[in-house]
Amino acid sequence: MNSFSSSIKFKYNGIDNFLIYLCAILALQIPIVLVFGPAIPDFCLSLSALLFLIVVIRNRLYSYINNSFFKILILLNIYFIISSIGSDNYLFSFQSSLFYFRFTIFSLTIYFLILNFKNFTKILFYILILFFILLFFDSLFQYFYGYNIFGYQYDGKRLSSFFNDEKILGSYIVRITPIIISLLFIVIKKKNLINIIFLFLLIFSDIVVILSAERTAIFLKVISNTLFIILLRDILKVKFFYILIMLVISASILYFDKNIYERTLKNTFENLYDKKVENKILLFSLQHELHYESAFKMFKDNPIIGIGPKMFRIKCSDKKYYTKERINNENFKYLEGCSTHPHNNYIQLLSETGLIGFIFVVFILFLLIRSFKKNISFKISKSIKDHNITVCLLISVIITIWPFVQTGNFFNNWLNVIYYYPIGLIIYYNKLI
Repeated sequence: MNSFSSSIKFKYNGIDNFLIYLCAILALQIPIVLVFGPAIPDFCLSLSALLFLIVVIRNRLYSYINNSFFKILILLNIYFIISSIGSDNYLFSFQSSLFYFRFTIFSLTIYFLILNFKNFTKILFYILILFFILLFFDSLFQYFYGYNIFGYQYDGKRLSSFFNDEKILGSYIVRITPIIISLLFIVIKKKNLINIIFLFLLIFSDIVVILSAERTAIFLKVISNTLFIILLRDILKVKFFYILIMLVISASILYFDKNIYERTLKNTFENLYDKKVENKILLFSLQHELHYESAFKMFKDNPIIGIGPKMFRIKCSDKKYYTKERINNENFKYLEGCSTHPHNNYIQLLSETGLIGFIFVVFILFLLIRSFKKNISFKISKSIKDHNITVCLLISVIITIWPFVQTGNFFNNWLNVIYYYPIGLIIYYNKLI
């Protein structure tokens, strides 16, 4: 435990204990209520962050908010508000920027609970493990029987389990798995048990992600699994068995399920080639190129502070930003570049927050990644447990910030809840405060 945590020498009174307990309950259930959409987890996040602030103010624990980490992120939040003020519709843009700071405060809330709520990480681990197992078996049930335990139908193309019409099962699994594995190394002490659980977690998560047929999730899963295999220490036999088993399972799924094969492999490669120009390779697809083209037009027109958070969906229909193109030379069907967001976080930052916002975010990500350097070492003297925990948390960051991939809306509530959840663990284990 770092010097900051060991310096806390106070006792909470009755009301503060109650507030911390309520705060912990809200934070612990967030990974589960994410299946109900953005509203409920956002409410739990906002309320837990508010309770944290009340406890901090009541007990004058200003060290939690009087630090470089908090100040830098709050400055970013302030800039988002400034960018909104400069937009053509600041009231609409404020919906994304005005209270974005709640995510920063929530990351500190998780850090606070690790320090002050007994067995927080252990409880969180068992909650996530149980829910993960439930998701796995519900996904298999939906895949084989056409509906899940709640009666949600499988359309034969993309598995959804508890997420129903929201086809984000794969995205959820790929982002939650590194968090669970980091907690595995924190909570479980026996090496053999760690190896067994780790093996099953990777295999089960891979199966669900492949069955979800979410191409971005599959790509990020390949990246995260590769990093697990390369960077994790002292699990060589497990890595060998995992690679062997997943090669057989992946090949079997792609061979026997033609829908998954066509969507994840065949259609992906077909979308990479322009059907009008021979041998021209596209970025993901023609549809995505049109999104990016619209976004870059907005950036060139507003290079410093951008058009304002959430404004892409409004401005993309303007004549000077609007893009469309025929699908191929044989018909007159068109695709257009207008959407709710450009489908890439960095391109969205450039168009909506300009160079200042883009550089600000990249600088923060650089500092975050750099913070892992001192905690990852392959020296024998370095604690294997600490090394593996740090690797898992690093992977959770990498799959979030990976630039060459299709993404959701940077300001989306659901995504930010799952983005910021592991930050509290990172603050604690990387000693950012």
